Amino acid sequence: MARDNLPSIKALFLRLAPSDRVSARRTMTGMAIWDDHKLIGGPGIGGGDTLEHCFTKPFLFHYFRPIVSISFFIEHKISGSGPIFYHSTNILIHAITTAVLVAMLLAIFNKKSVALLGGLAFAVQPAQVSTVAWIGGRTDSLATMWLAFFGWFLALAVREAGAKRVWLSIASSLMFFLAMMTKEQTATVLPLVLFAIPCFCFKGNKTPLRDNLLLAIPFAVMACLFIGLWVTYFPNPTKPELHSLSNQIYLGGNTILYYSLLLLAPLPKWMHMLSVGEFERFGMVSIAAGYALLASYFALFVYCCKKAKTSAWFFAFVFLTSFPILNILPLPSIVVAPYRVGVTGLGIAALIGIGAASLIEPIVLALWASYKRKSSLTEGEISSVPDGGAVTKPPVEPTLSPGFRALRALGGAMCCAAMIWMTGLTFWGSSVWQNEGTVFAQFSRYDPTSVIAGLNYSAALTSEHKNKEAEKQLDKLLSLIFRSDKWRTKESAVLALSSDPSIYERIREVQGNSIDPEKWLADVFAQIGFARLTLDKVEEGKLAFEIGYAVERYNHNVNLGLAQLAYNDGHYSKAVSYLKVAATTRLGHTELYVLLSKTFMQMGKWKEAQTAVQTWTELQGWNGK
Repeated sequence: MARDNLPSIKALFLRLAPSDRVSARRTMTGMAIWDDHKLIGGPGIGGGDTLEHCFTKPFLFHYFRPIVSISFFIEHKISGSGPIFYHSTNILIHAITTAVLVAMLLAIFNKKSVALLGGLAFAVQPAQVSTVAWIGGRTDSLATMWLAFFGWFLALAVREAGAKRVWLSIASSLMFFLAMMTKEQTATVLPLVLFAIPCFCFKGNKTPLRDNLLLAIPFAVMACLFIGLWVTYFPNPTKPELHSLSNQIYLGGNTILYYSLLLLAPLPKWMHMLSVGEFERFGMVSIAAGYALLASYFALFVYCCKKAKTSAWFFAFVFLTSFPILNILPLPSIVVAPYRVGVTGLGIAALIGIGAASLIEPIVLALWASYKRKSSLTEGEISSVPDGGAVTKPPVEPTLSPGFRALRALGGAMCCAAMIWMTGLTFWGSSVWQNEGTVFAQFSRYDPTSVIAGLNYSAALTSEHKNKEAEKQLDKLLSLIFRSDKWRTKESAVLALSSDPSIYERIREVQGNSIDPEKWLADVFAQIGFARLTLDKVEEGKLAFEIGYAVERYNHNVNLGLAQLAYNDGHYSKAVSYLKVAATTRLGHTELYVLLSKTFMQMGKWKEAQTAVQTWTELQGWNGK
């Protein structure tokens, strides 16, 4: 396609901006959601007090991701805790990644159509909504940006020689290092370095083996450096949740199916799932479909290795970045989450751009040729046609049959429709991430079997003082966890927990081993207990706290709830004993010291009451007066 016959990349890219700007406005107005409070406030990034702690203390208490911690640390120093600045940074990261992907595809294929369509597919990819619209999605969007730079510099390095090749390989390895320090999942792309040599080299351009090995040295050094830092500052990573072989096979097949649907056939449902429970009703069919998709993917990879090696590199990118999250091997936390394939979406977008260009470009060429021919005929060339002759149009692709051309035209139309559909989904999806109520309402709607979605939705309803709806949601959640109504009485709940290990297994599939399942379950009982108290269901609320106490007697919220009930009944000594336990299990909880001071005053212990009030004012200094 002649370059002078096409508009510039800049002009075409700017045409896409209006819809992106509308989506960006919706994204920037979102509130802090889920882990955002810990990230913005500081606890999730090592305390947020010093830059050193971003390296030496774990990210969100369980991960070694210092680059993400540093980004939040710097932003907090600049803008404080307001969410708008953090949203703006996420949007900027996504825009940079899109531009780098366009540049990378243009450098590799030297076709504007491939570059622009690949960039467009990534810009409006529904799988990217949660990585951009959610502040906590920074981990995945930032890692994706580093990998985009890694692939761009690597492709350029492979096609260069001498000092330029060396500097480009060092730049690419540095991006690889930053990606690993952002999210450990990206370490799996290391084999792509050597695979890039046969994929990106120009035909007939054979590079000496020594130069190829030198190209890989900086990447090996960066990988060793990352491992050394990991072992030094994060020696005890969270252990994965182990399953039986059959259960792991089940999780793997359904996970592959889910991520395939999210990336290749996006729907609102796939954008809002945190479990694979919705596939249970299909039994072995969904599991077989997942592994069949994986086999088909490898078949395409092998074909591209023979026929289109540049595309094969992106196929390898997709598999290597997704392998750690496919549940083929055990994971330490939530089974699936849409933001986890943010990195993988980069390779999928590139493949979509390659495929869409092969379908749409001939149509554009035909339309352009038809337009040029009509223009020339209207300018007087028609007079050169012999009398009685007819102007015959040469076929656009003489080697293809009309039926095949029609089929390809249909494919091009479907690609255009898919782009429009993805744009609409992304526009809608960004509006969902406005606050915890809106987003977890959608997760609970589309994934009713998700434990974590139900818990977070009930918490959002409680914060909005919708206690009746929160109680109903928690009722459904406990029935989902127990798979029965046995949780409603103390005796049957304790018996079920001691005889049915699958209850705790379902909890660990959500929380992993980062928190004791007993503590997590006790928190749920405490939450429904408080909801019932606000609805004046005192006896039912008391029962919920007693069950929570039987599950985990040192749980902070359970002891706080029992203390409130004891205080209401005038049993002040009993209330103090519960509050002392709560104080030792969770430091810095201001509400606890308010109740403790009131209890001591009722007992006439004014000195102890004064100490509790002073502790409260120290913890809540802004309200101390």
